Amino acid sequence: MTTKKPVLGMFKTNPHNVLPKQATKGAACFDLSYNPHGKTHFRTFNFNNAEVWRDIHRETGKAFLMPGERSLMPTGIIFDIPKGYSLRLYSRSGTALKTGLFLANSVGIIDEDYTDETFVMIHNASNIRVEISPGQRIAQAEMVLVDANYSMKEVKQAPEKKGDRSGGFGSTDKKEDK
Repeated sequence: MTTKKPVLGMFKTNPHNVLPKQATKGAACFDLSYNPHGKTHFRTFNFNNAEVWRDIHRETGKAFLMPGERSLMPTGIIFDIPKGYSLRLYSRSGTALKTGLFLANSVGIIDEDYTDETFVMIHNASNIRVEISPGQRIAQAEMVLVDANYSMKEVKQAPEKKGDRSGGFGSTDKKEDK
């Protein structure tokens, strides 16, 4: 018995946009590219949360982020996410290492009912101006099955301790006494 694979629909907002694709057959994620076609400027925020509007180069489509700036970069793709799934956006390790660009929100989540263009929230953590060219891979995404079969309710007592864990951040890194 074979099960039908879910299909992730992809609509290009401009015929010149680069469609996402997996880099290899064994890749868990697919790459998303910067696709500014039809856009002339974009908004960034700096270390002081000041809003700065930047022009997209008219002929080349290139954009740039100054050190510490973050921005929503267009992908030019609208996803048709199957019912029961979501997309998770992650930084590309090579991009983060080589350019200092990574997702400002660590992981982006796109719900199945979102049907507008996908943007990637990029942060320039380097100390130099970083240029981004059309078609440049800026993030990776994964389609994830969502187990939304749960409900939520307020409880009147704090939960009881489960297992032998104690502490929060870094608590599982504690060394045992020798």
